[in-house]
Amino acid sequence: MNPDLESEMGHAWASTCRILLGDEIGELGKYENYLKKYVEPVVLRNSEISGNAVALGDDRFCKDAKFISSDEADFISGQSDPKPLSLNEIKDIDSIAAALRERFVYSGNLLLGNCRNIECSHRCSNSFSVKNSQDVSDSKYVAYSYGLRFCESAFGCSFAGEAKFGIKSTQFSQSARCMEVILTMNCSDCYYTANMQACQQCIFSFNQKNRNYLIGNLPLPKEKYLQFKSSLMEQIRNELESKKNVLSIQELLGAMPWGQENGKSTLQTPSSPSLPAPQKEVEASFQSTTAVLFGKRLTGIFAYSKWLSEHVPLPIPAKSSKSGARIFIVPLFAYSSWFSSMVSFDEAWALGKNAITPAQAGTLSLSNAQKSLEIIAYSTSELRMLDNSNVVACANYYSAVNCYHGTYYAAKNSGFSFFAREVENVFGCDKILYSKFCLKCHHSYNLVRCFEVSDSLSCSDCYFCHNVENCQECLFCFNVKSKRYAIGNVEYPKEYYLIIKKLLLSEISSKIEKNKGLGLNIFNICEKAH
Repeated sequence: MNPDLESEMGHAWASTCRILLGDEIGELGKYENYLKKYVEPVVLRNSEISGNAVALGDDRFCKDAKFISSDEADFISGQSDPKPLSLNEIKDIDSIAAALRERFVYSGNLLLGNCRNIECSHRCSNSFSVKNSQDVSDSKYVAYSYGLRFCESAFGCSFAGEAKFGIKSTQFSQSARCMEVILTMNCSDCYYTANMQACQQCIFSFNQKNRNYLIGNLPLPKEKYLQFKSSLMEQIRNELESKKNVLSIQELLGAMPWGQENGKSTLQTPSSPSLPAPQKEVEASFQSTTAVLFGKRLTGIFAYSKWLSEHVPLPIPAKSSKSGARIFIVPLFAYSSWFSSMVSFDEAWALGKNAITPAQAGTLSLSNAQKSLEIIAYSTSELRMLDNSNVVACANYYSAVNCYHGTYYAAKNSGFSFFAREVENVFGCDKILYSKFCLKCHHSYNLVRCFEVSDSLSCSDCYFCHNVENCQECLFCFNVKSKRYAIGNVEYPKEYYLIIKKLLLSEISSKIEKNKGLGLNIFNICEKAH
């Protein structure tokens, strides 16, 4: 760690511990394993240029993939002055991919906007003092975290927004001073809570709205509550200092065995009910999207479901532990381990009416919490907010219309997508924002009419592109900005480019229609023939 980052992170961690635990507990690095246990991991690969470690958000790439740090793009062989393709090389998609294979190098350590003191992190924008994290924007003092927006002093957190002073918290949004919480929104000063909205000063509580000074869902006088809180903070401090670990909210909810293999979550469900059929509105949107992208309308979206689901962490179908009703689980590590106490959205609020007794509250402690809270320790990963219409097989959503199987926020006419926010007509996409008419695009912002694009910003009519910005009408471009009518990073006359594009899209749409998929994607396009 560079000295400036070490100093800034040290001060932020110490301050956060004083606020949440009443005192400091030592160096941040000593708690790495504890903090990152339920957070999607940063994947490290070596740079093709320097040999240095490169941080990536996942490991979806084929075995022949090569990587660089984003600041090394100009040093790739042939990148600064790429040669045009010959007529023979440009005759079909396989020939183009083979000819350009050496130019397909994936960028890690991606930074956008104004960033400072970022280490071992990927996809950060307008942020500073970030360590071992990914997908962080407009934030500061962040470590071992994933998917943060407008956050400050967050350690071991995932999918948090507009939040500050958090330790090991998931879907911790518009909240402050929380530790070991899940789906806790518009809250403050909460410890070991799940599915809470607009609550303050709550401990060991579940499925509550607009409540204060709760322990085990039981309201207590302020003075008695604060006395218990002080005791709990001391217990947590002592446990962390001696073992560098402490009871997690997942364990409190009855965590089942879990793990990770090669950087991937081993998400397992006790049951996997079949999915309902997509809505007719979603089918119509899929047809119109493929017509826009390929000039050919593909029909029968469910036949393409396996292809559309590639590389997308979709909600996991399961059954409520209480009723057996169908539920959908958000595919994050933080939710992957406690199916034994997972219930539906509606059931969760009903269960929130239960509470421990005053006698139980009098003897409750960190060491006996799992046993003492068995009657109330149920929660959900489902979230519904604001007005929604015609949403099917989804886990998290708000302001969603005509959406199928995914998580959607202010989205419409979309399917098979995860964390699709302010989008329209997107399918098979993972973490795509402010975009429309896109198919199989990942970790990108402000795309229009794009197919197989990743890690890109403000582009339109691009196909098989990675780490491109402000590009229009581009095919097979990697690590470039402000290109137009380009193939393999080389710009061509508009008329010539459009002829090649038309032939290519005809080939692609025919293959997809015939095989219900393409085989080639943005993550394996560099794979050599074996």
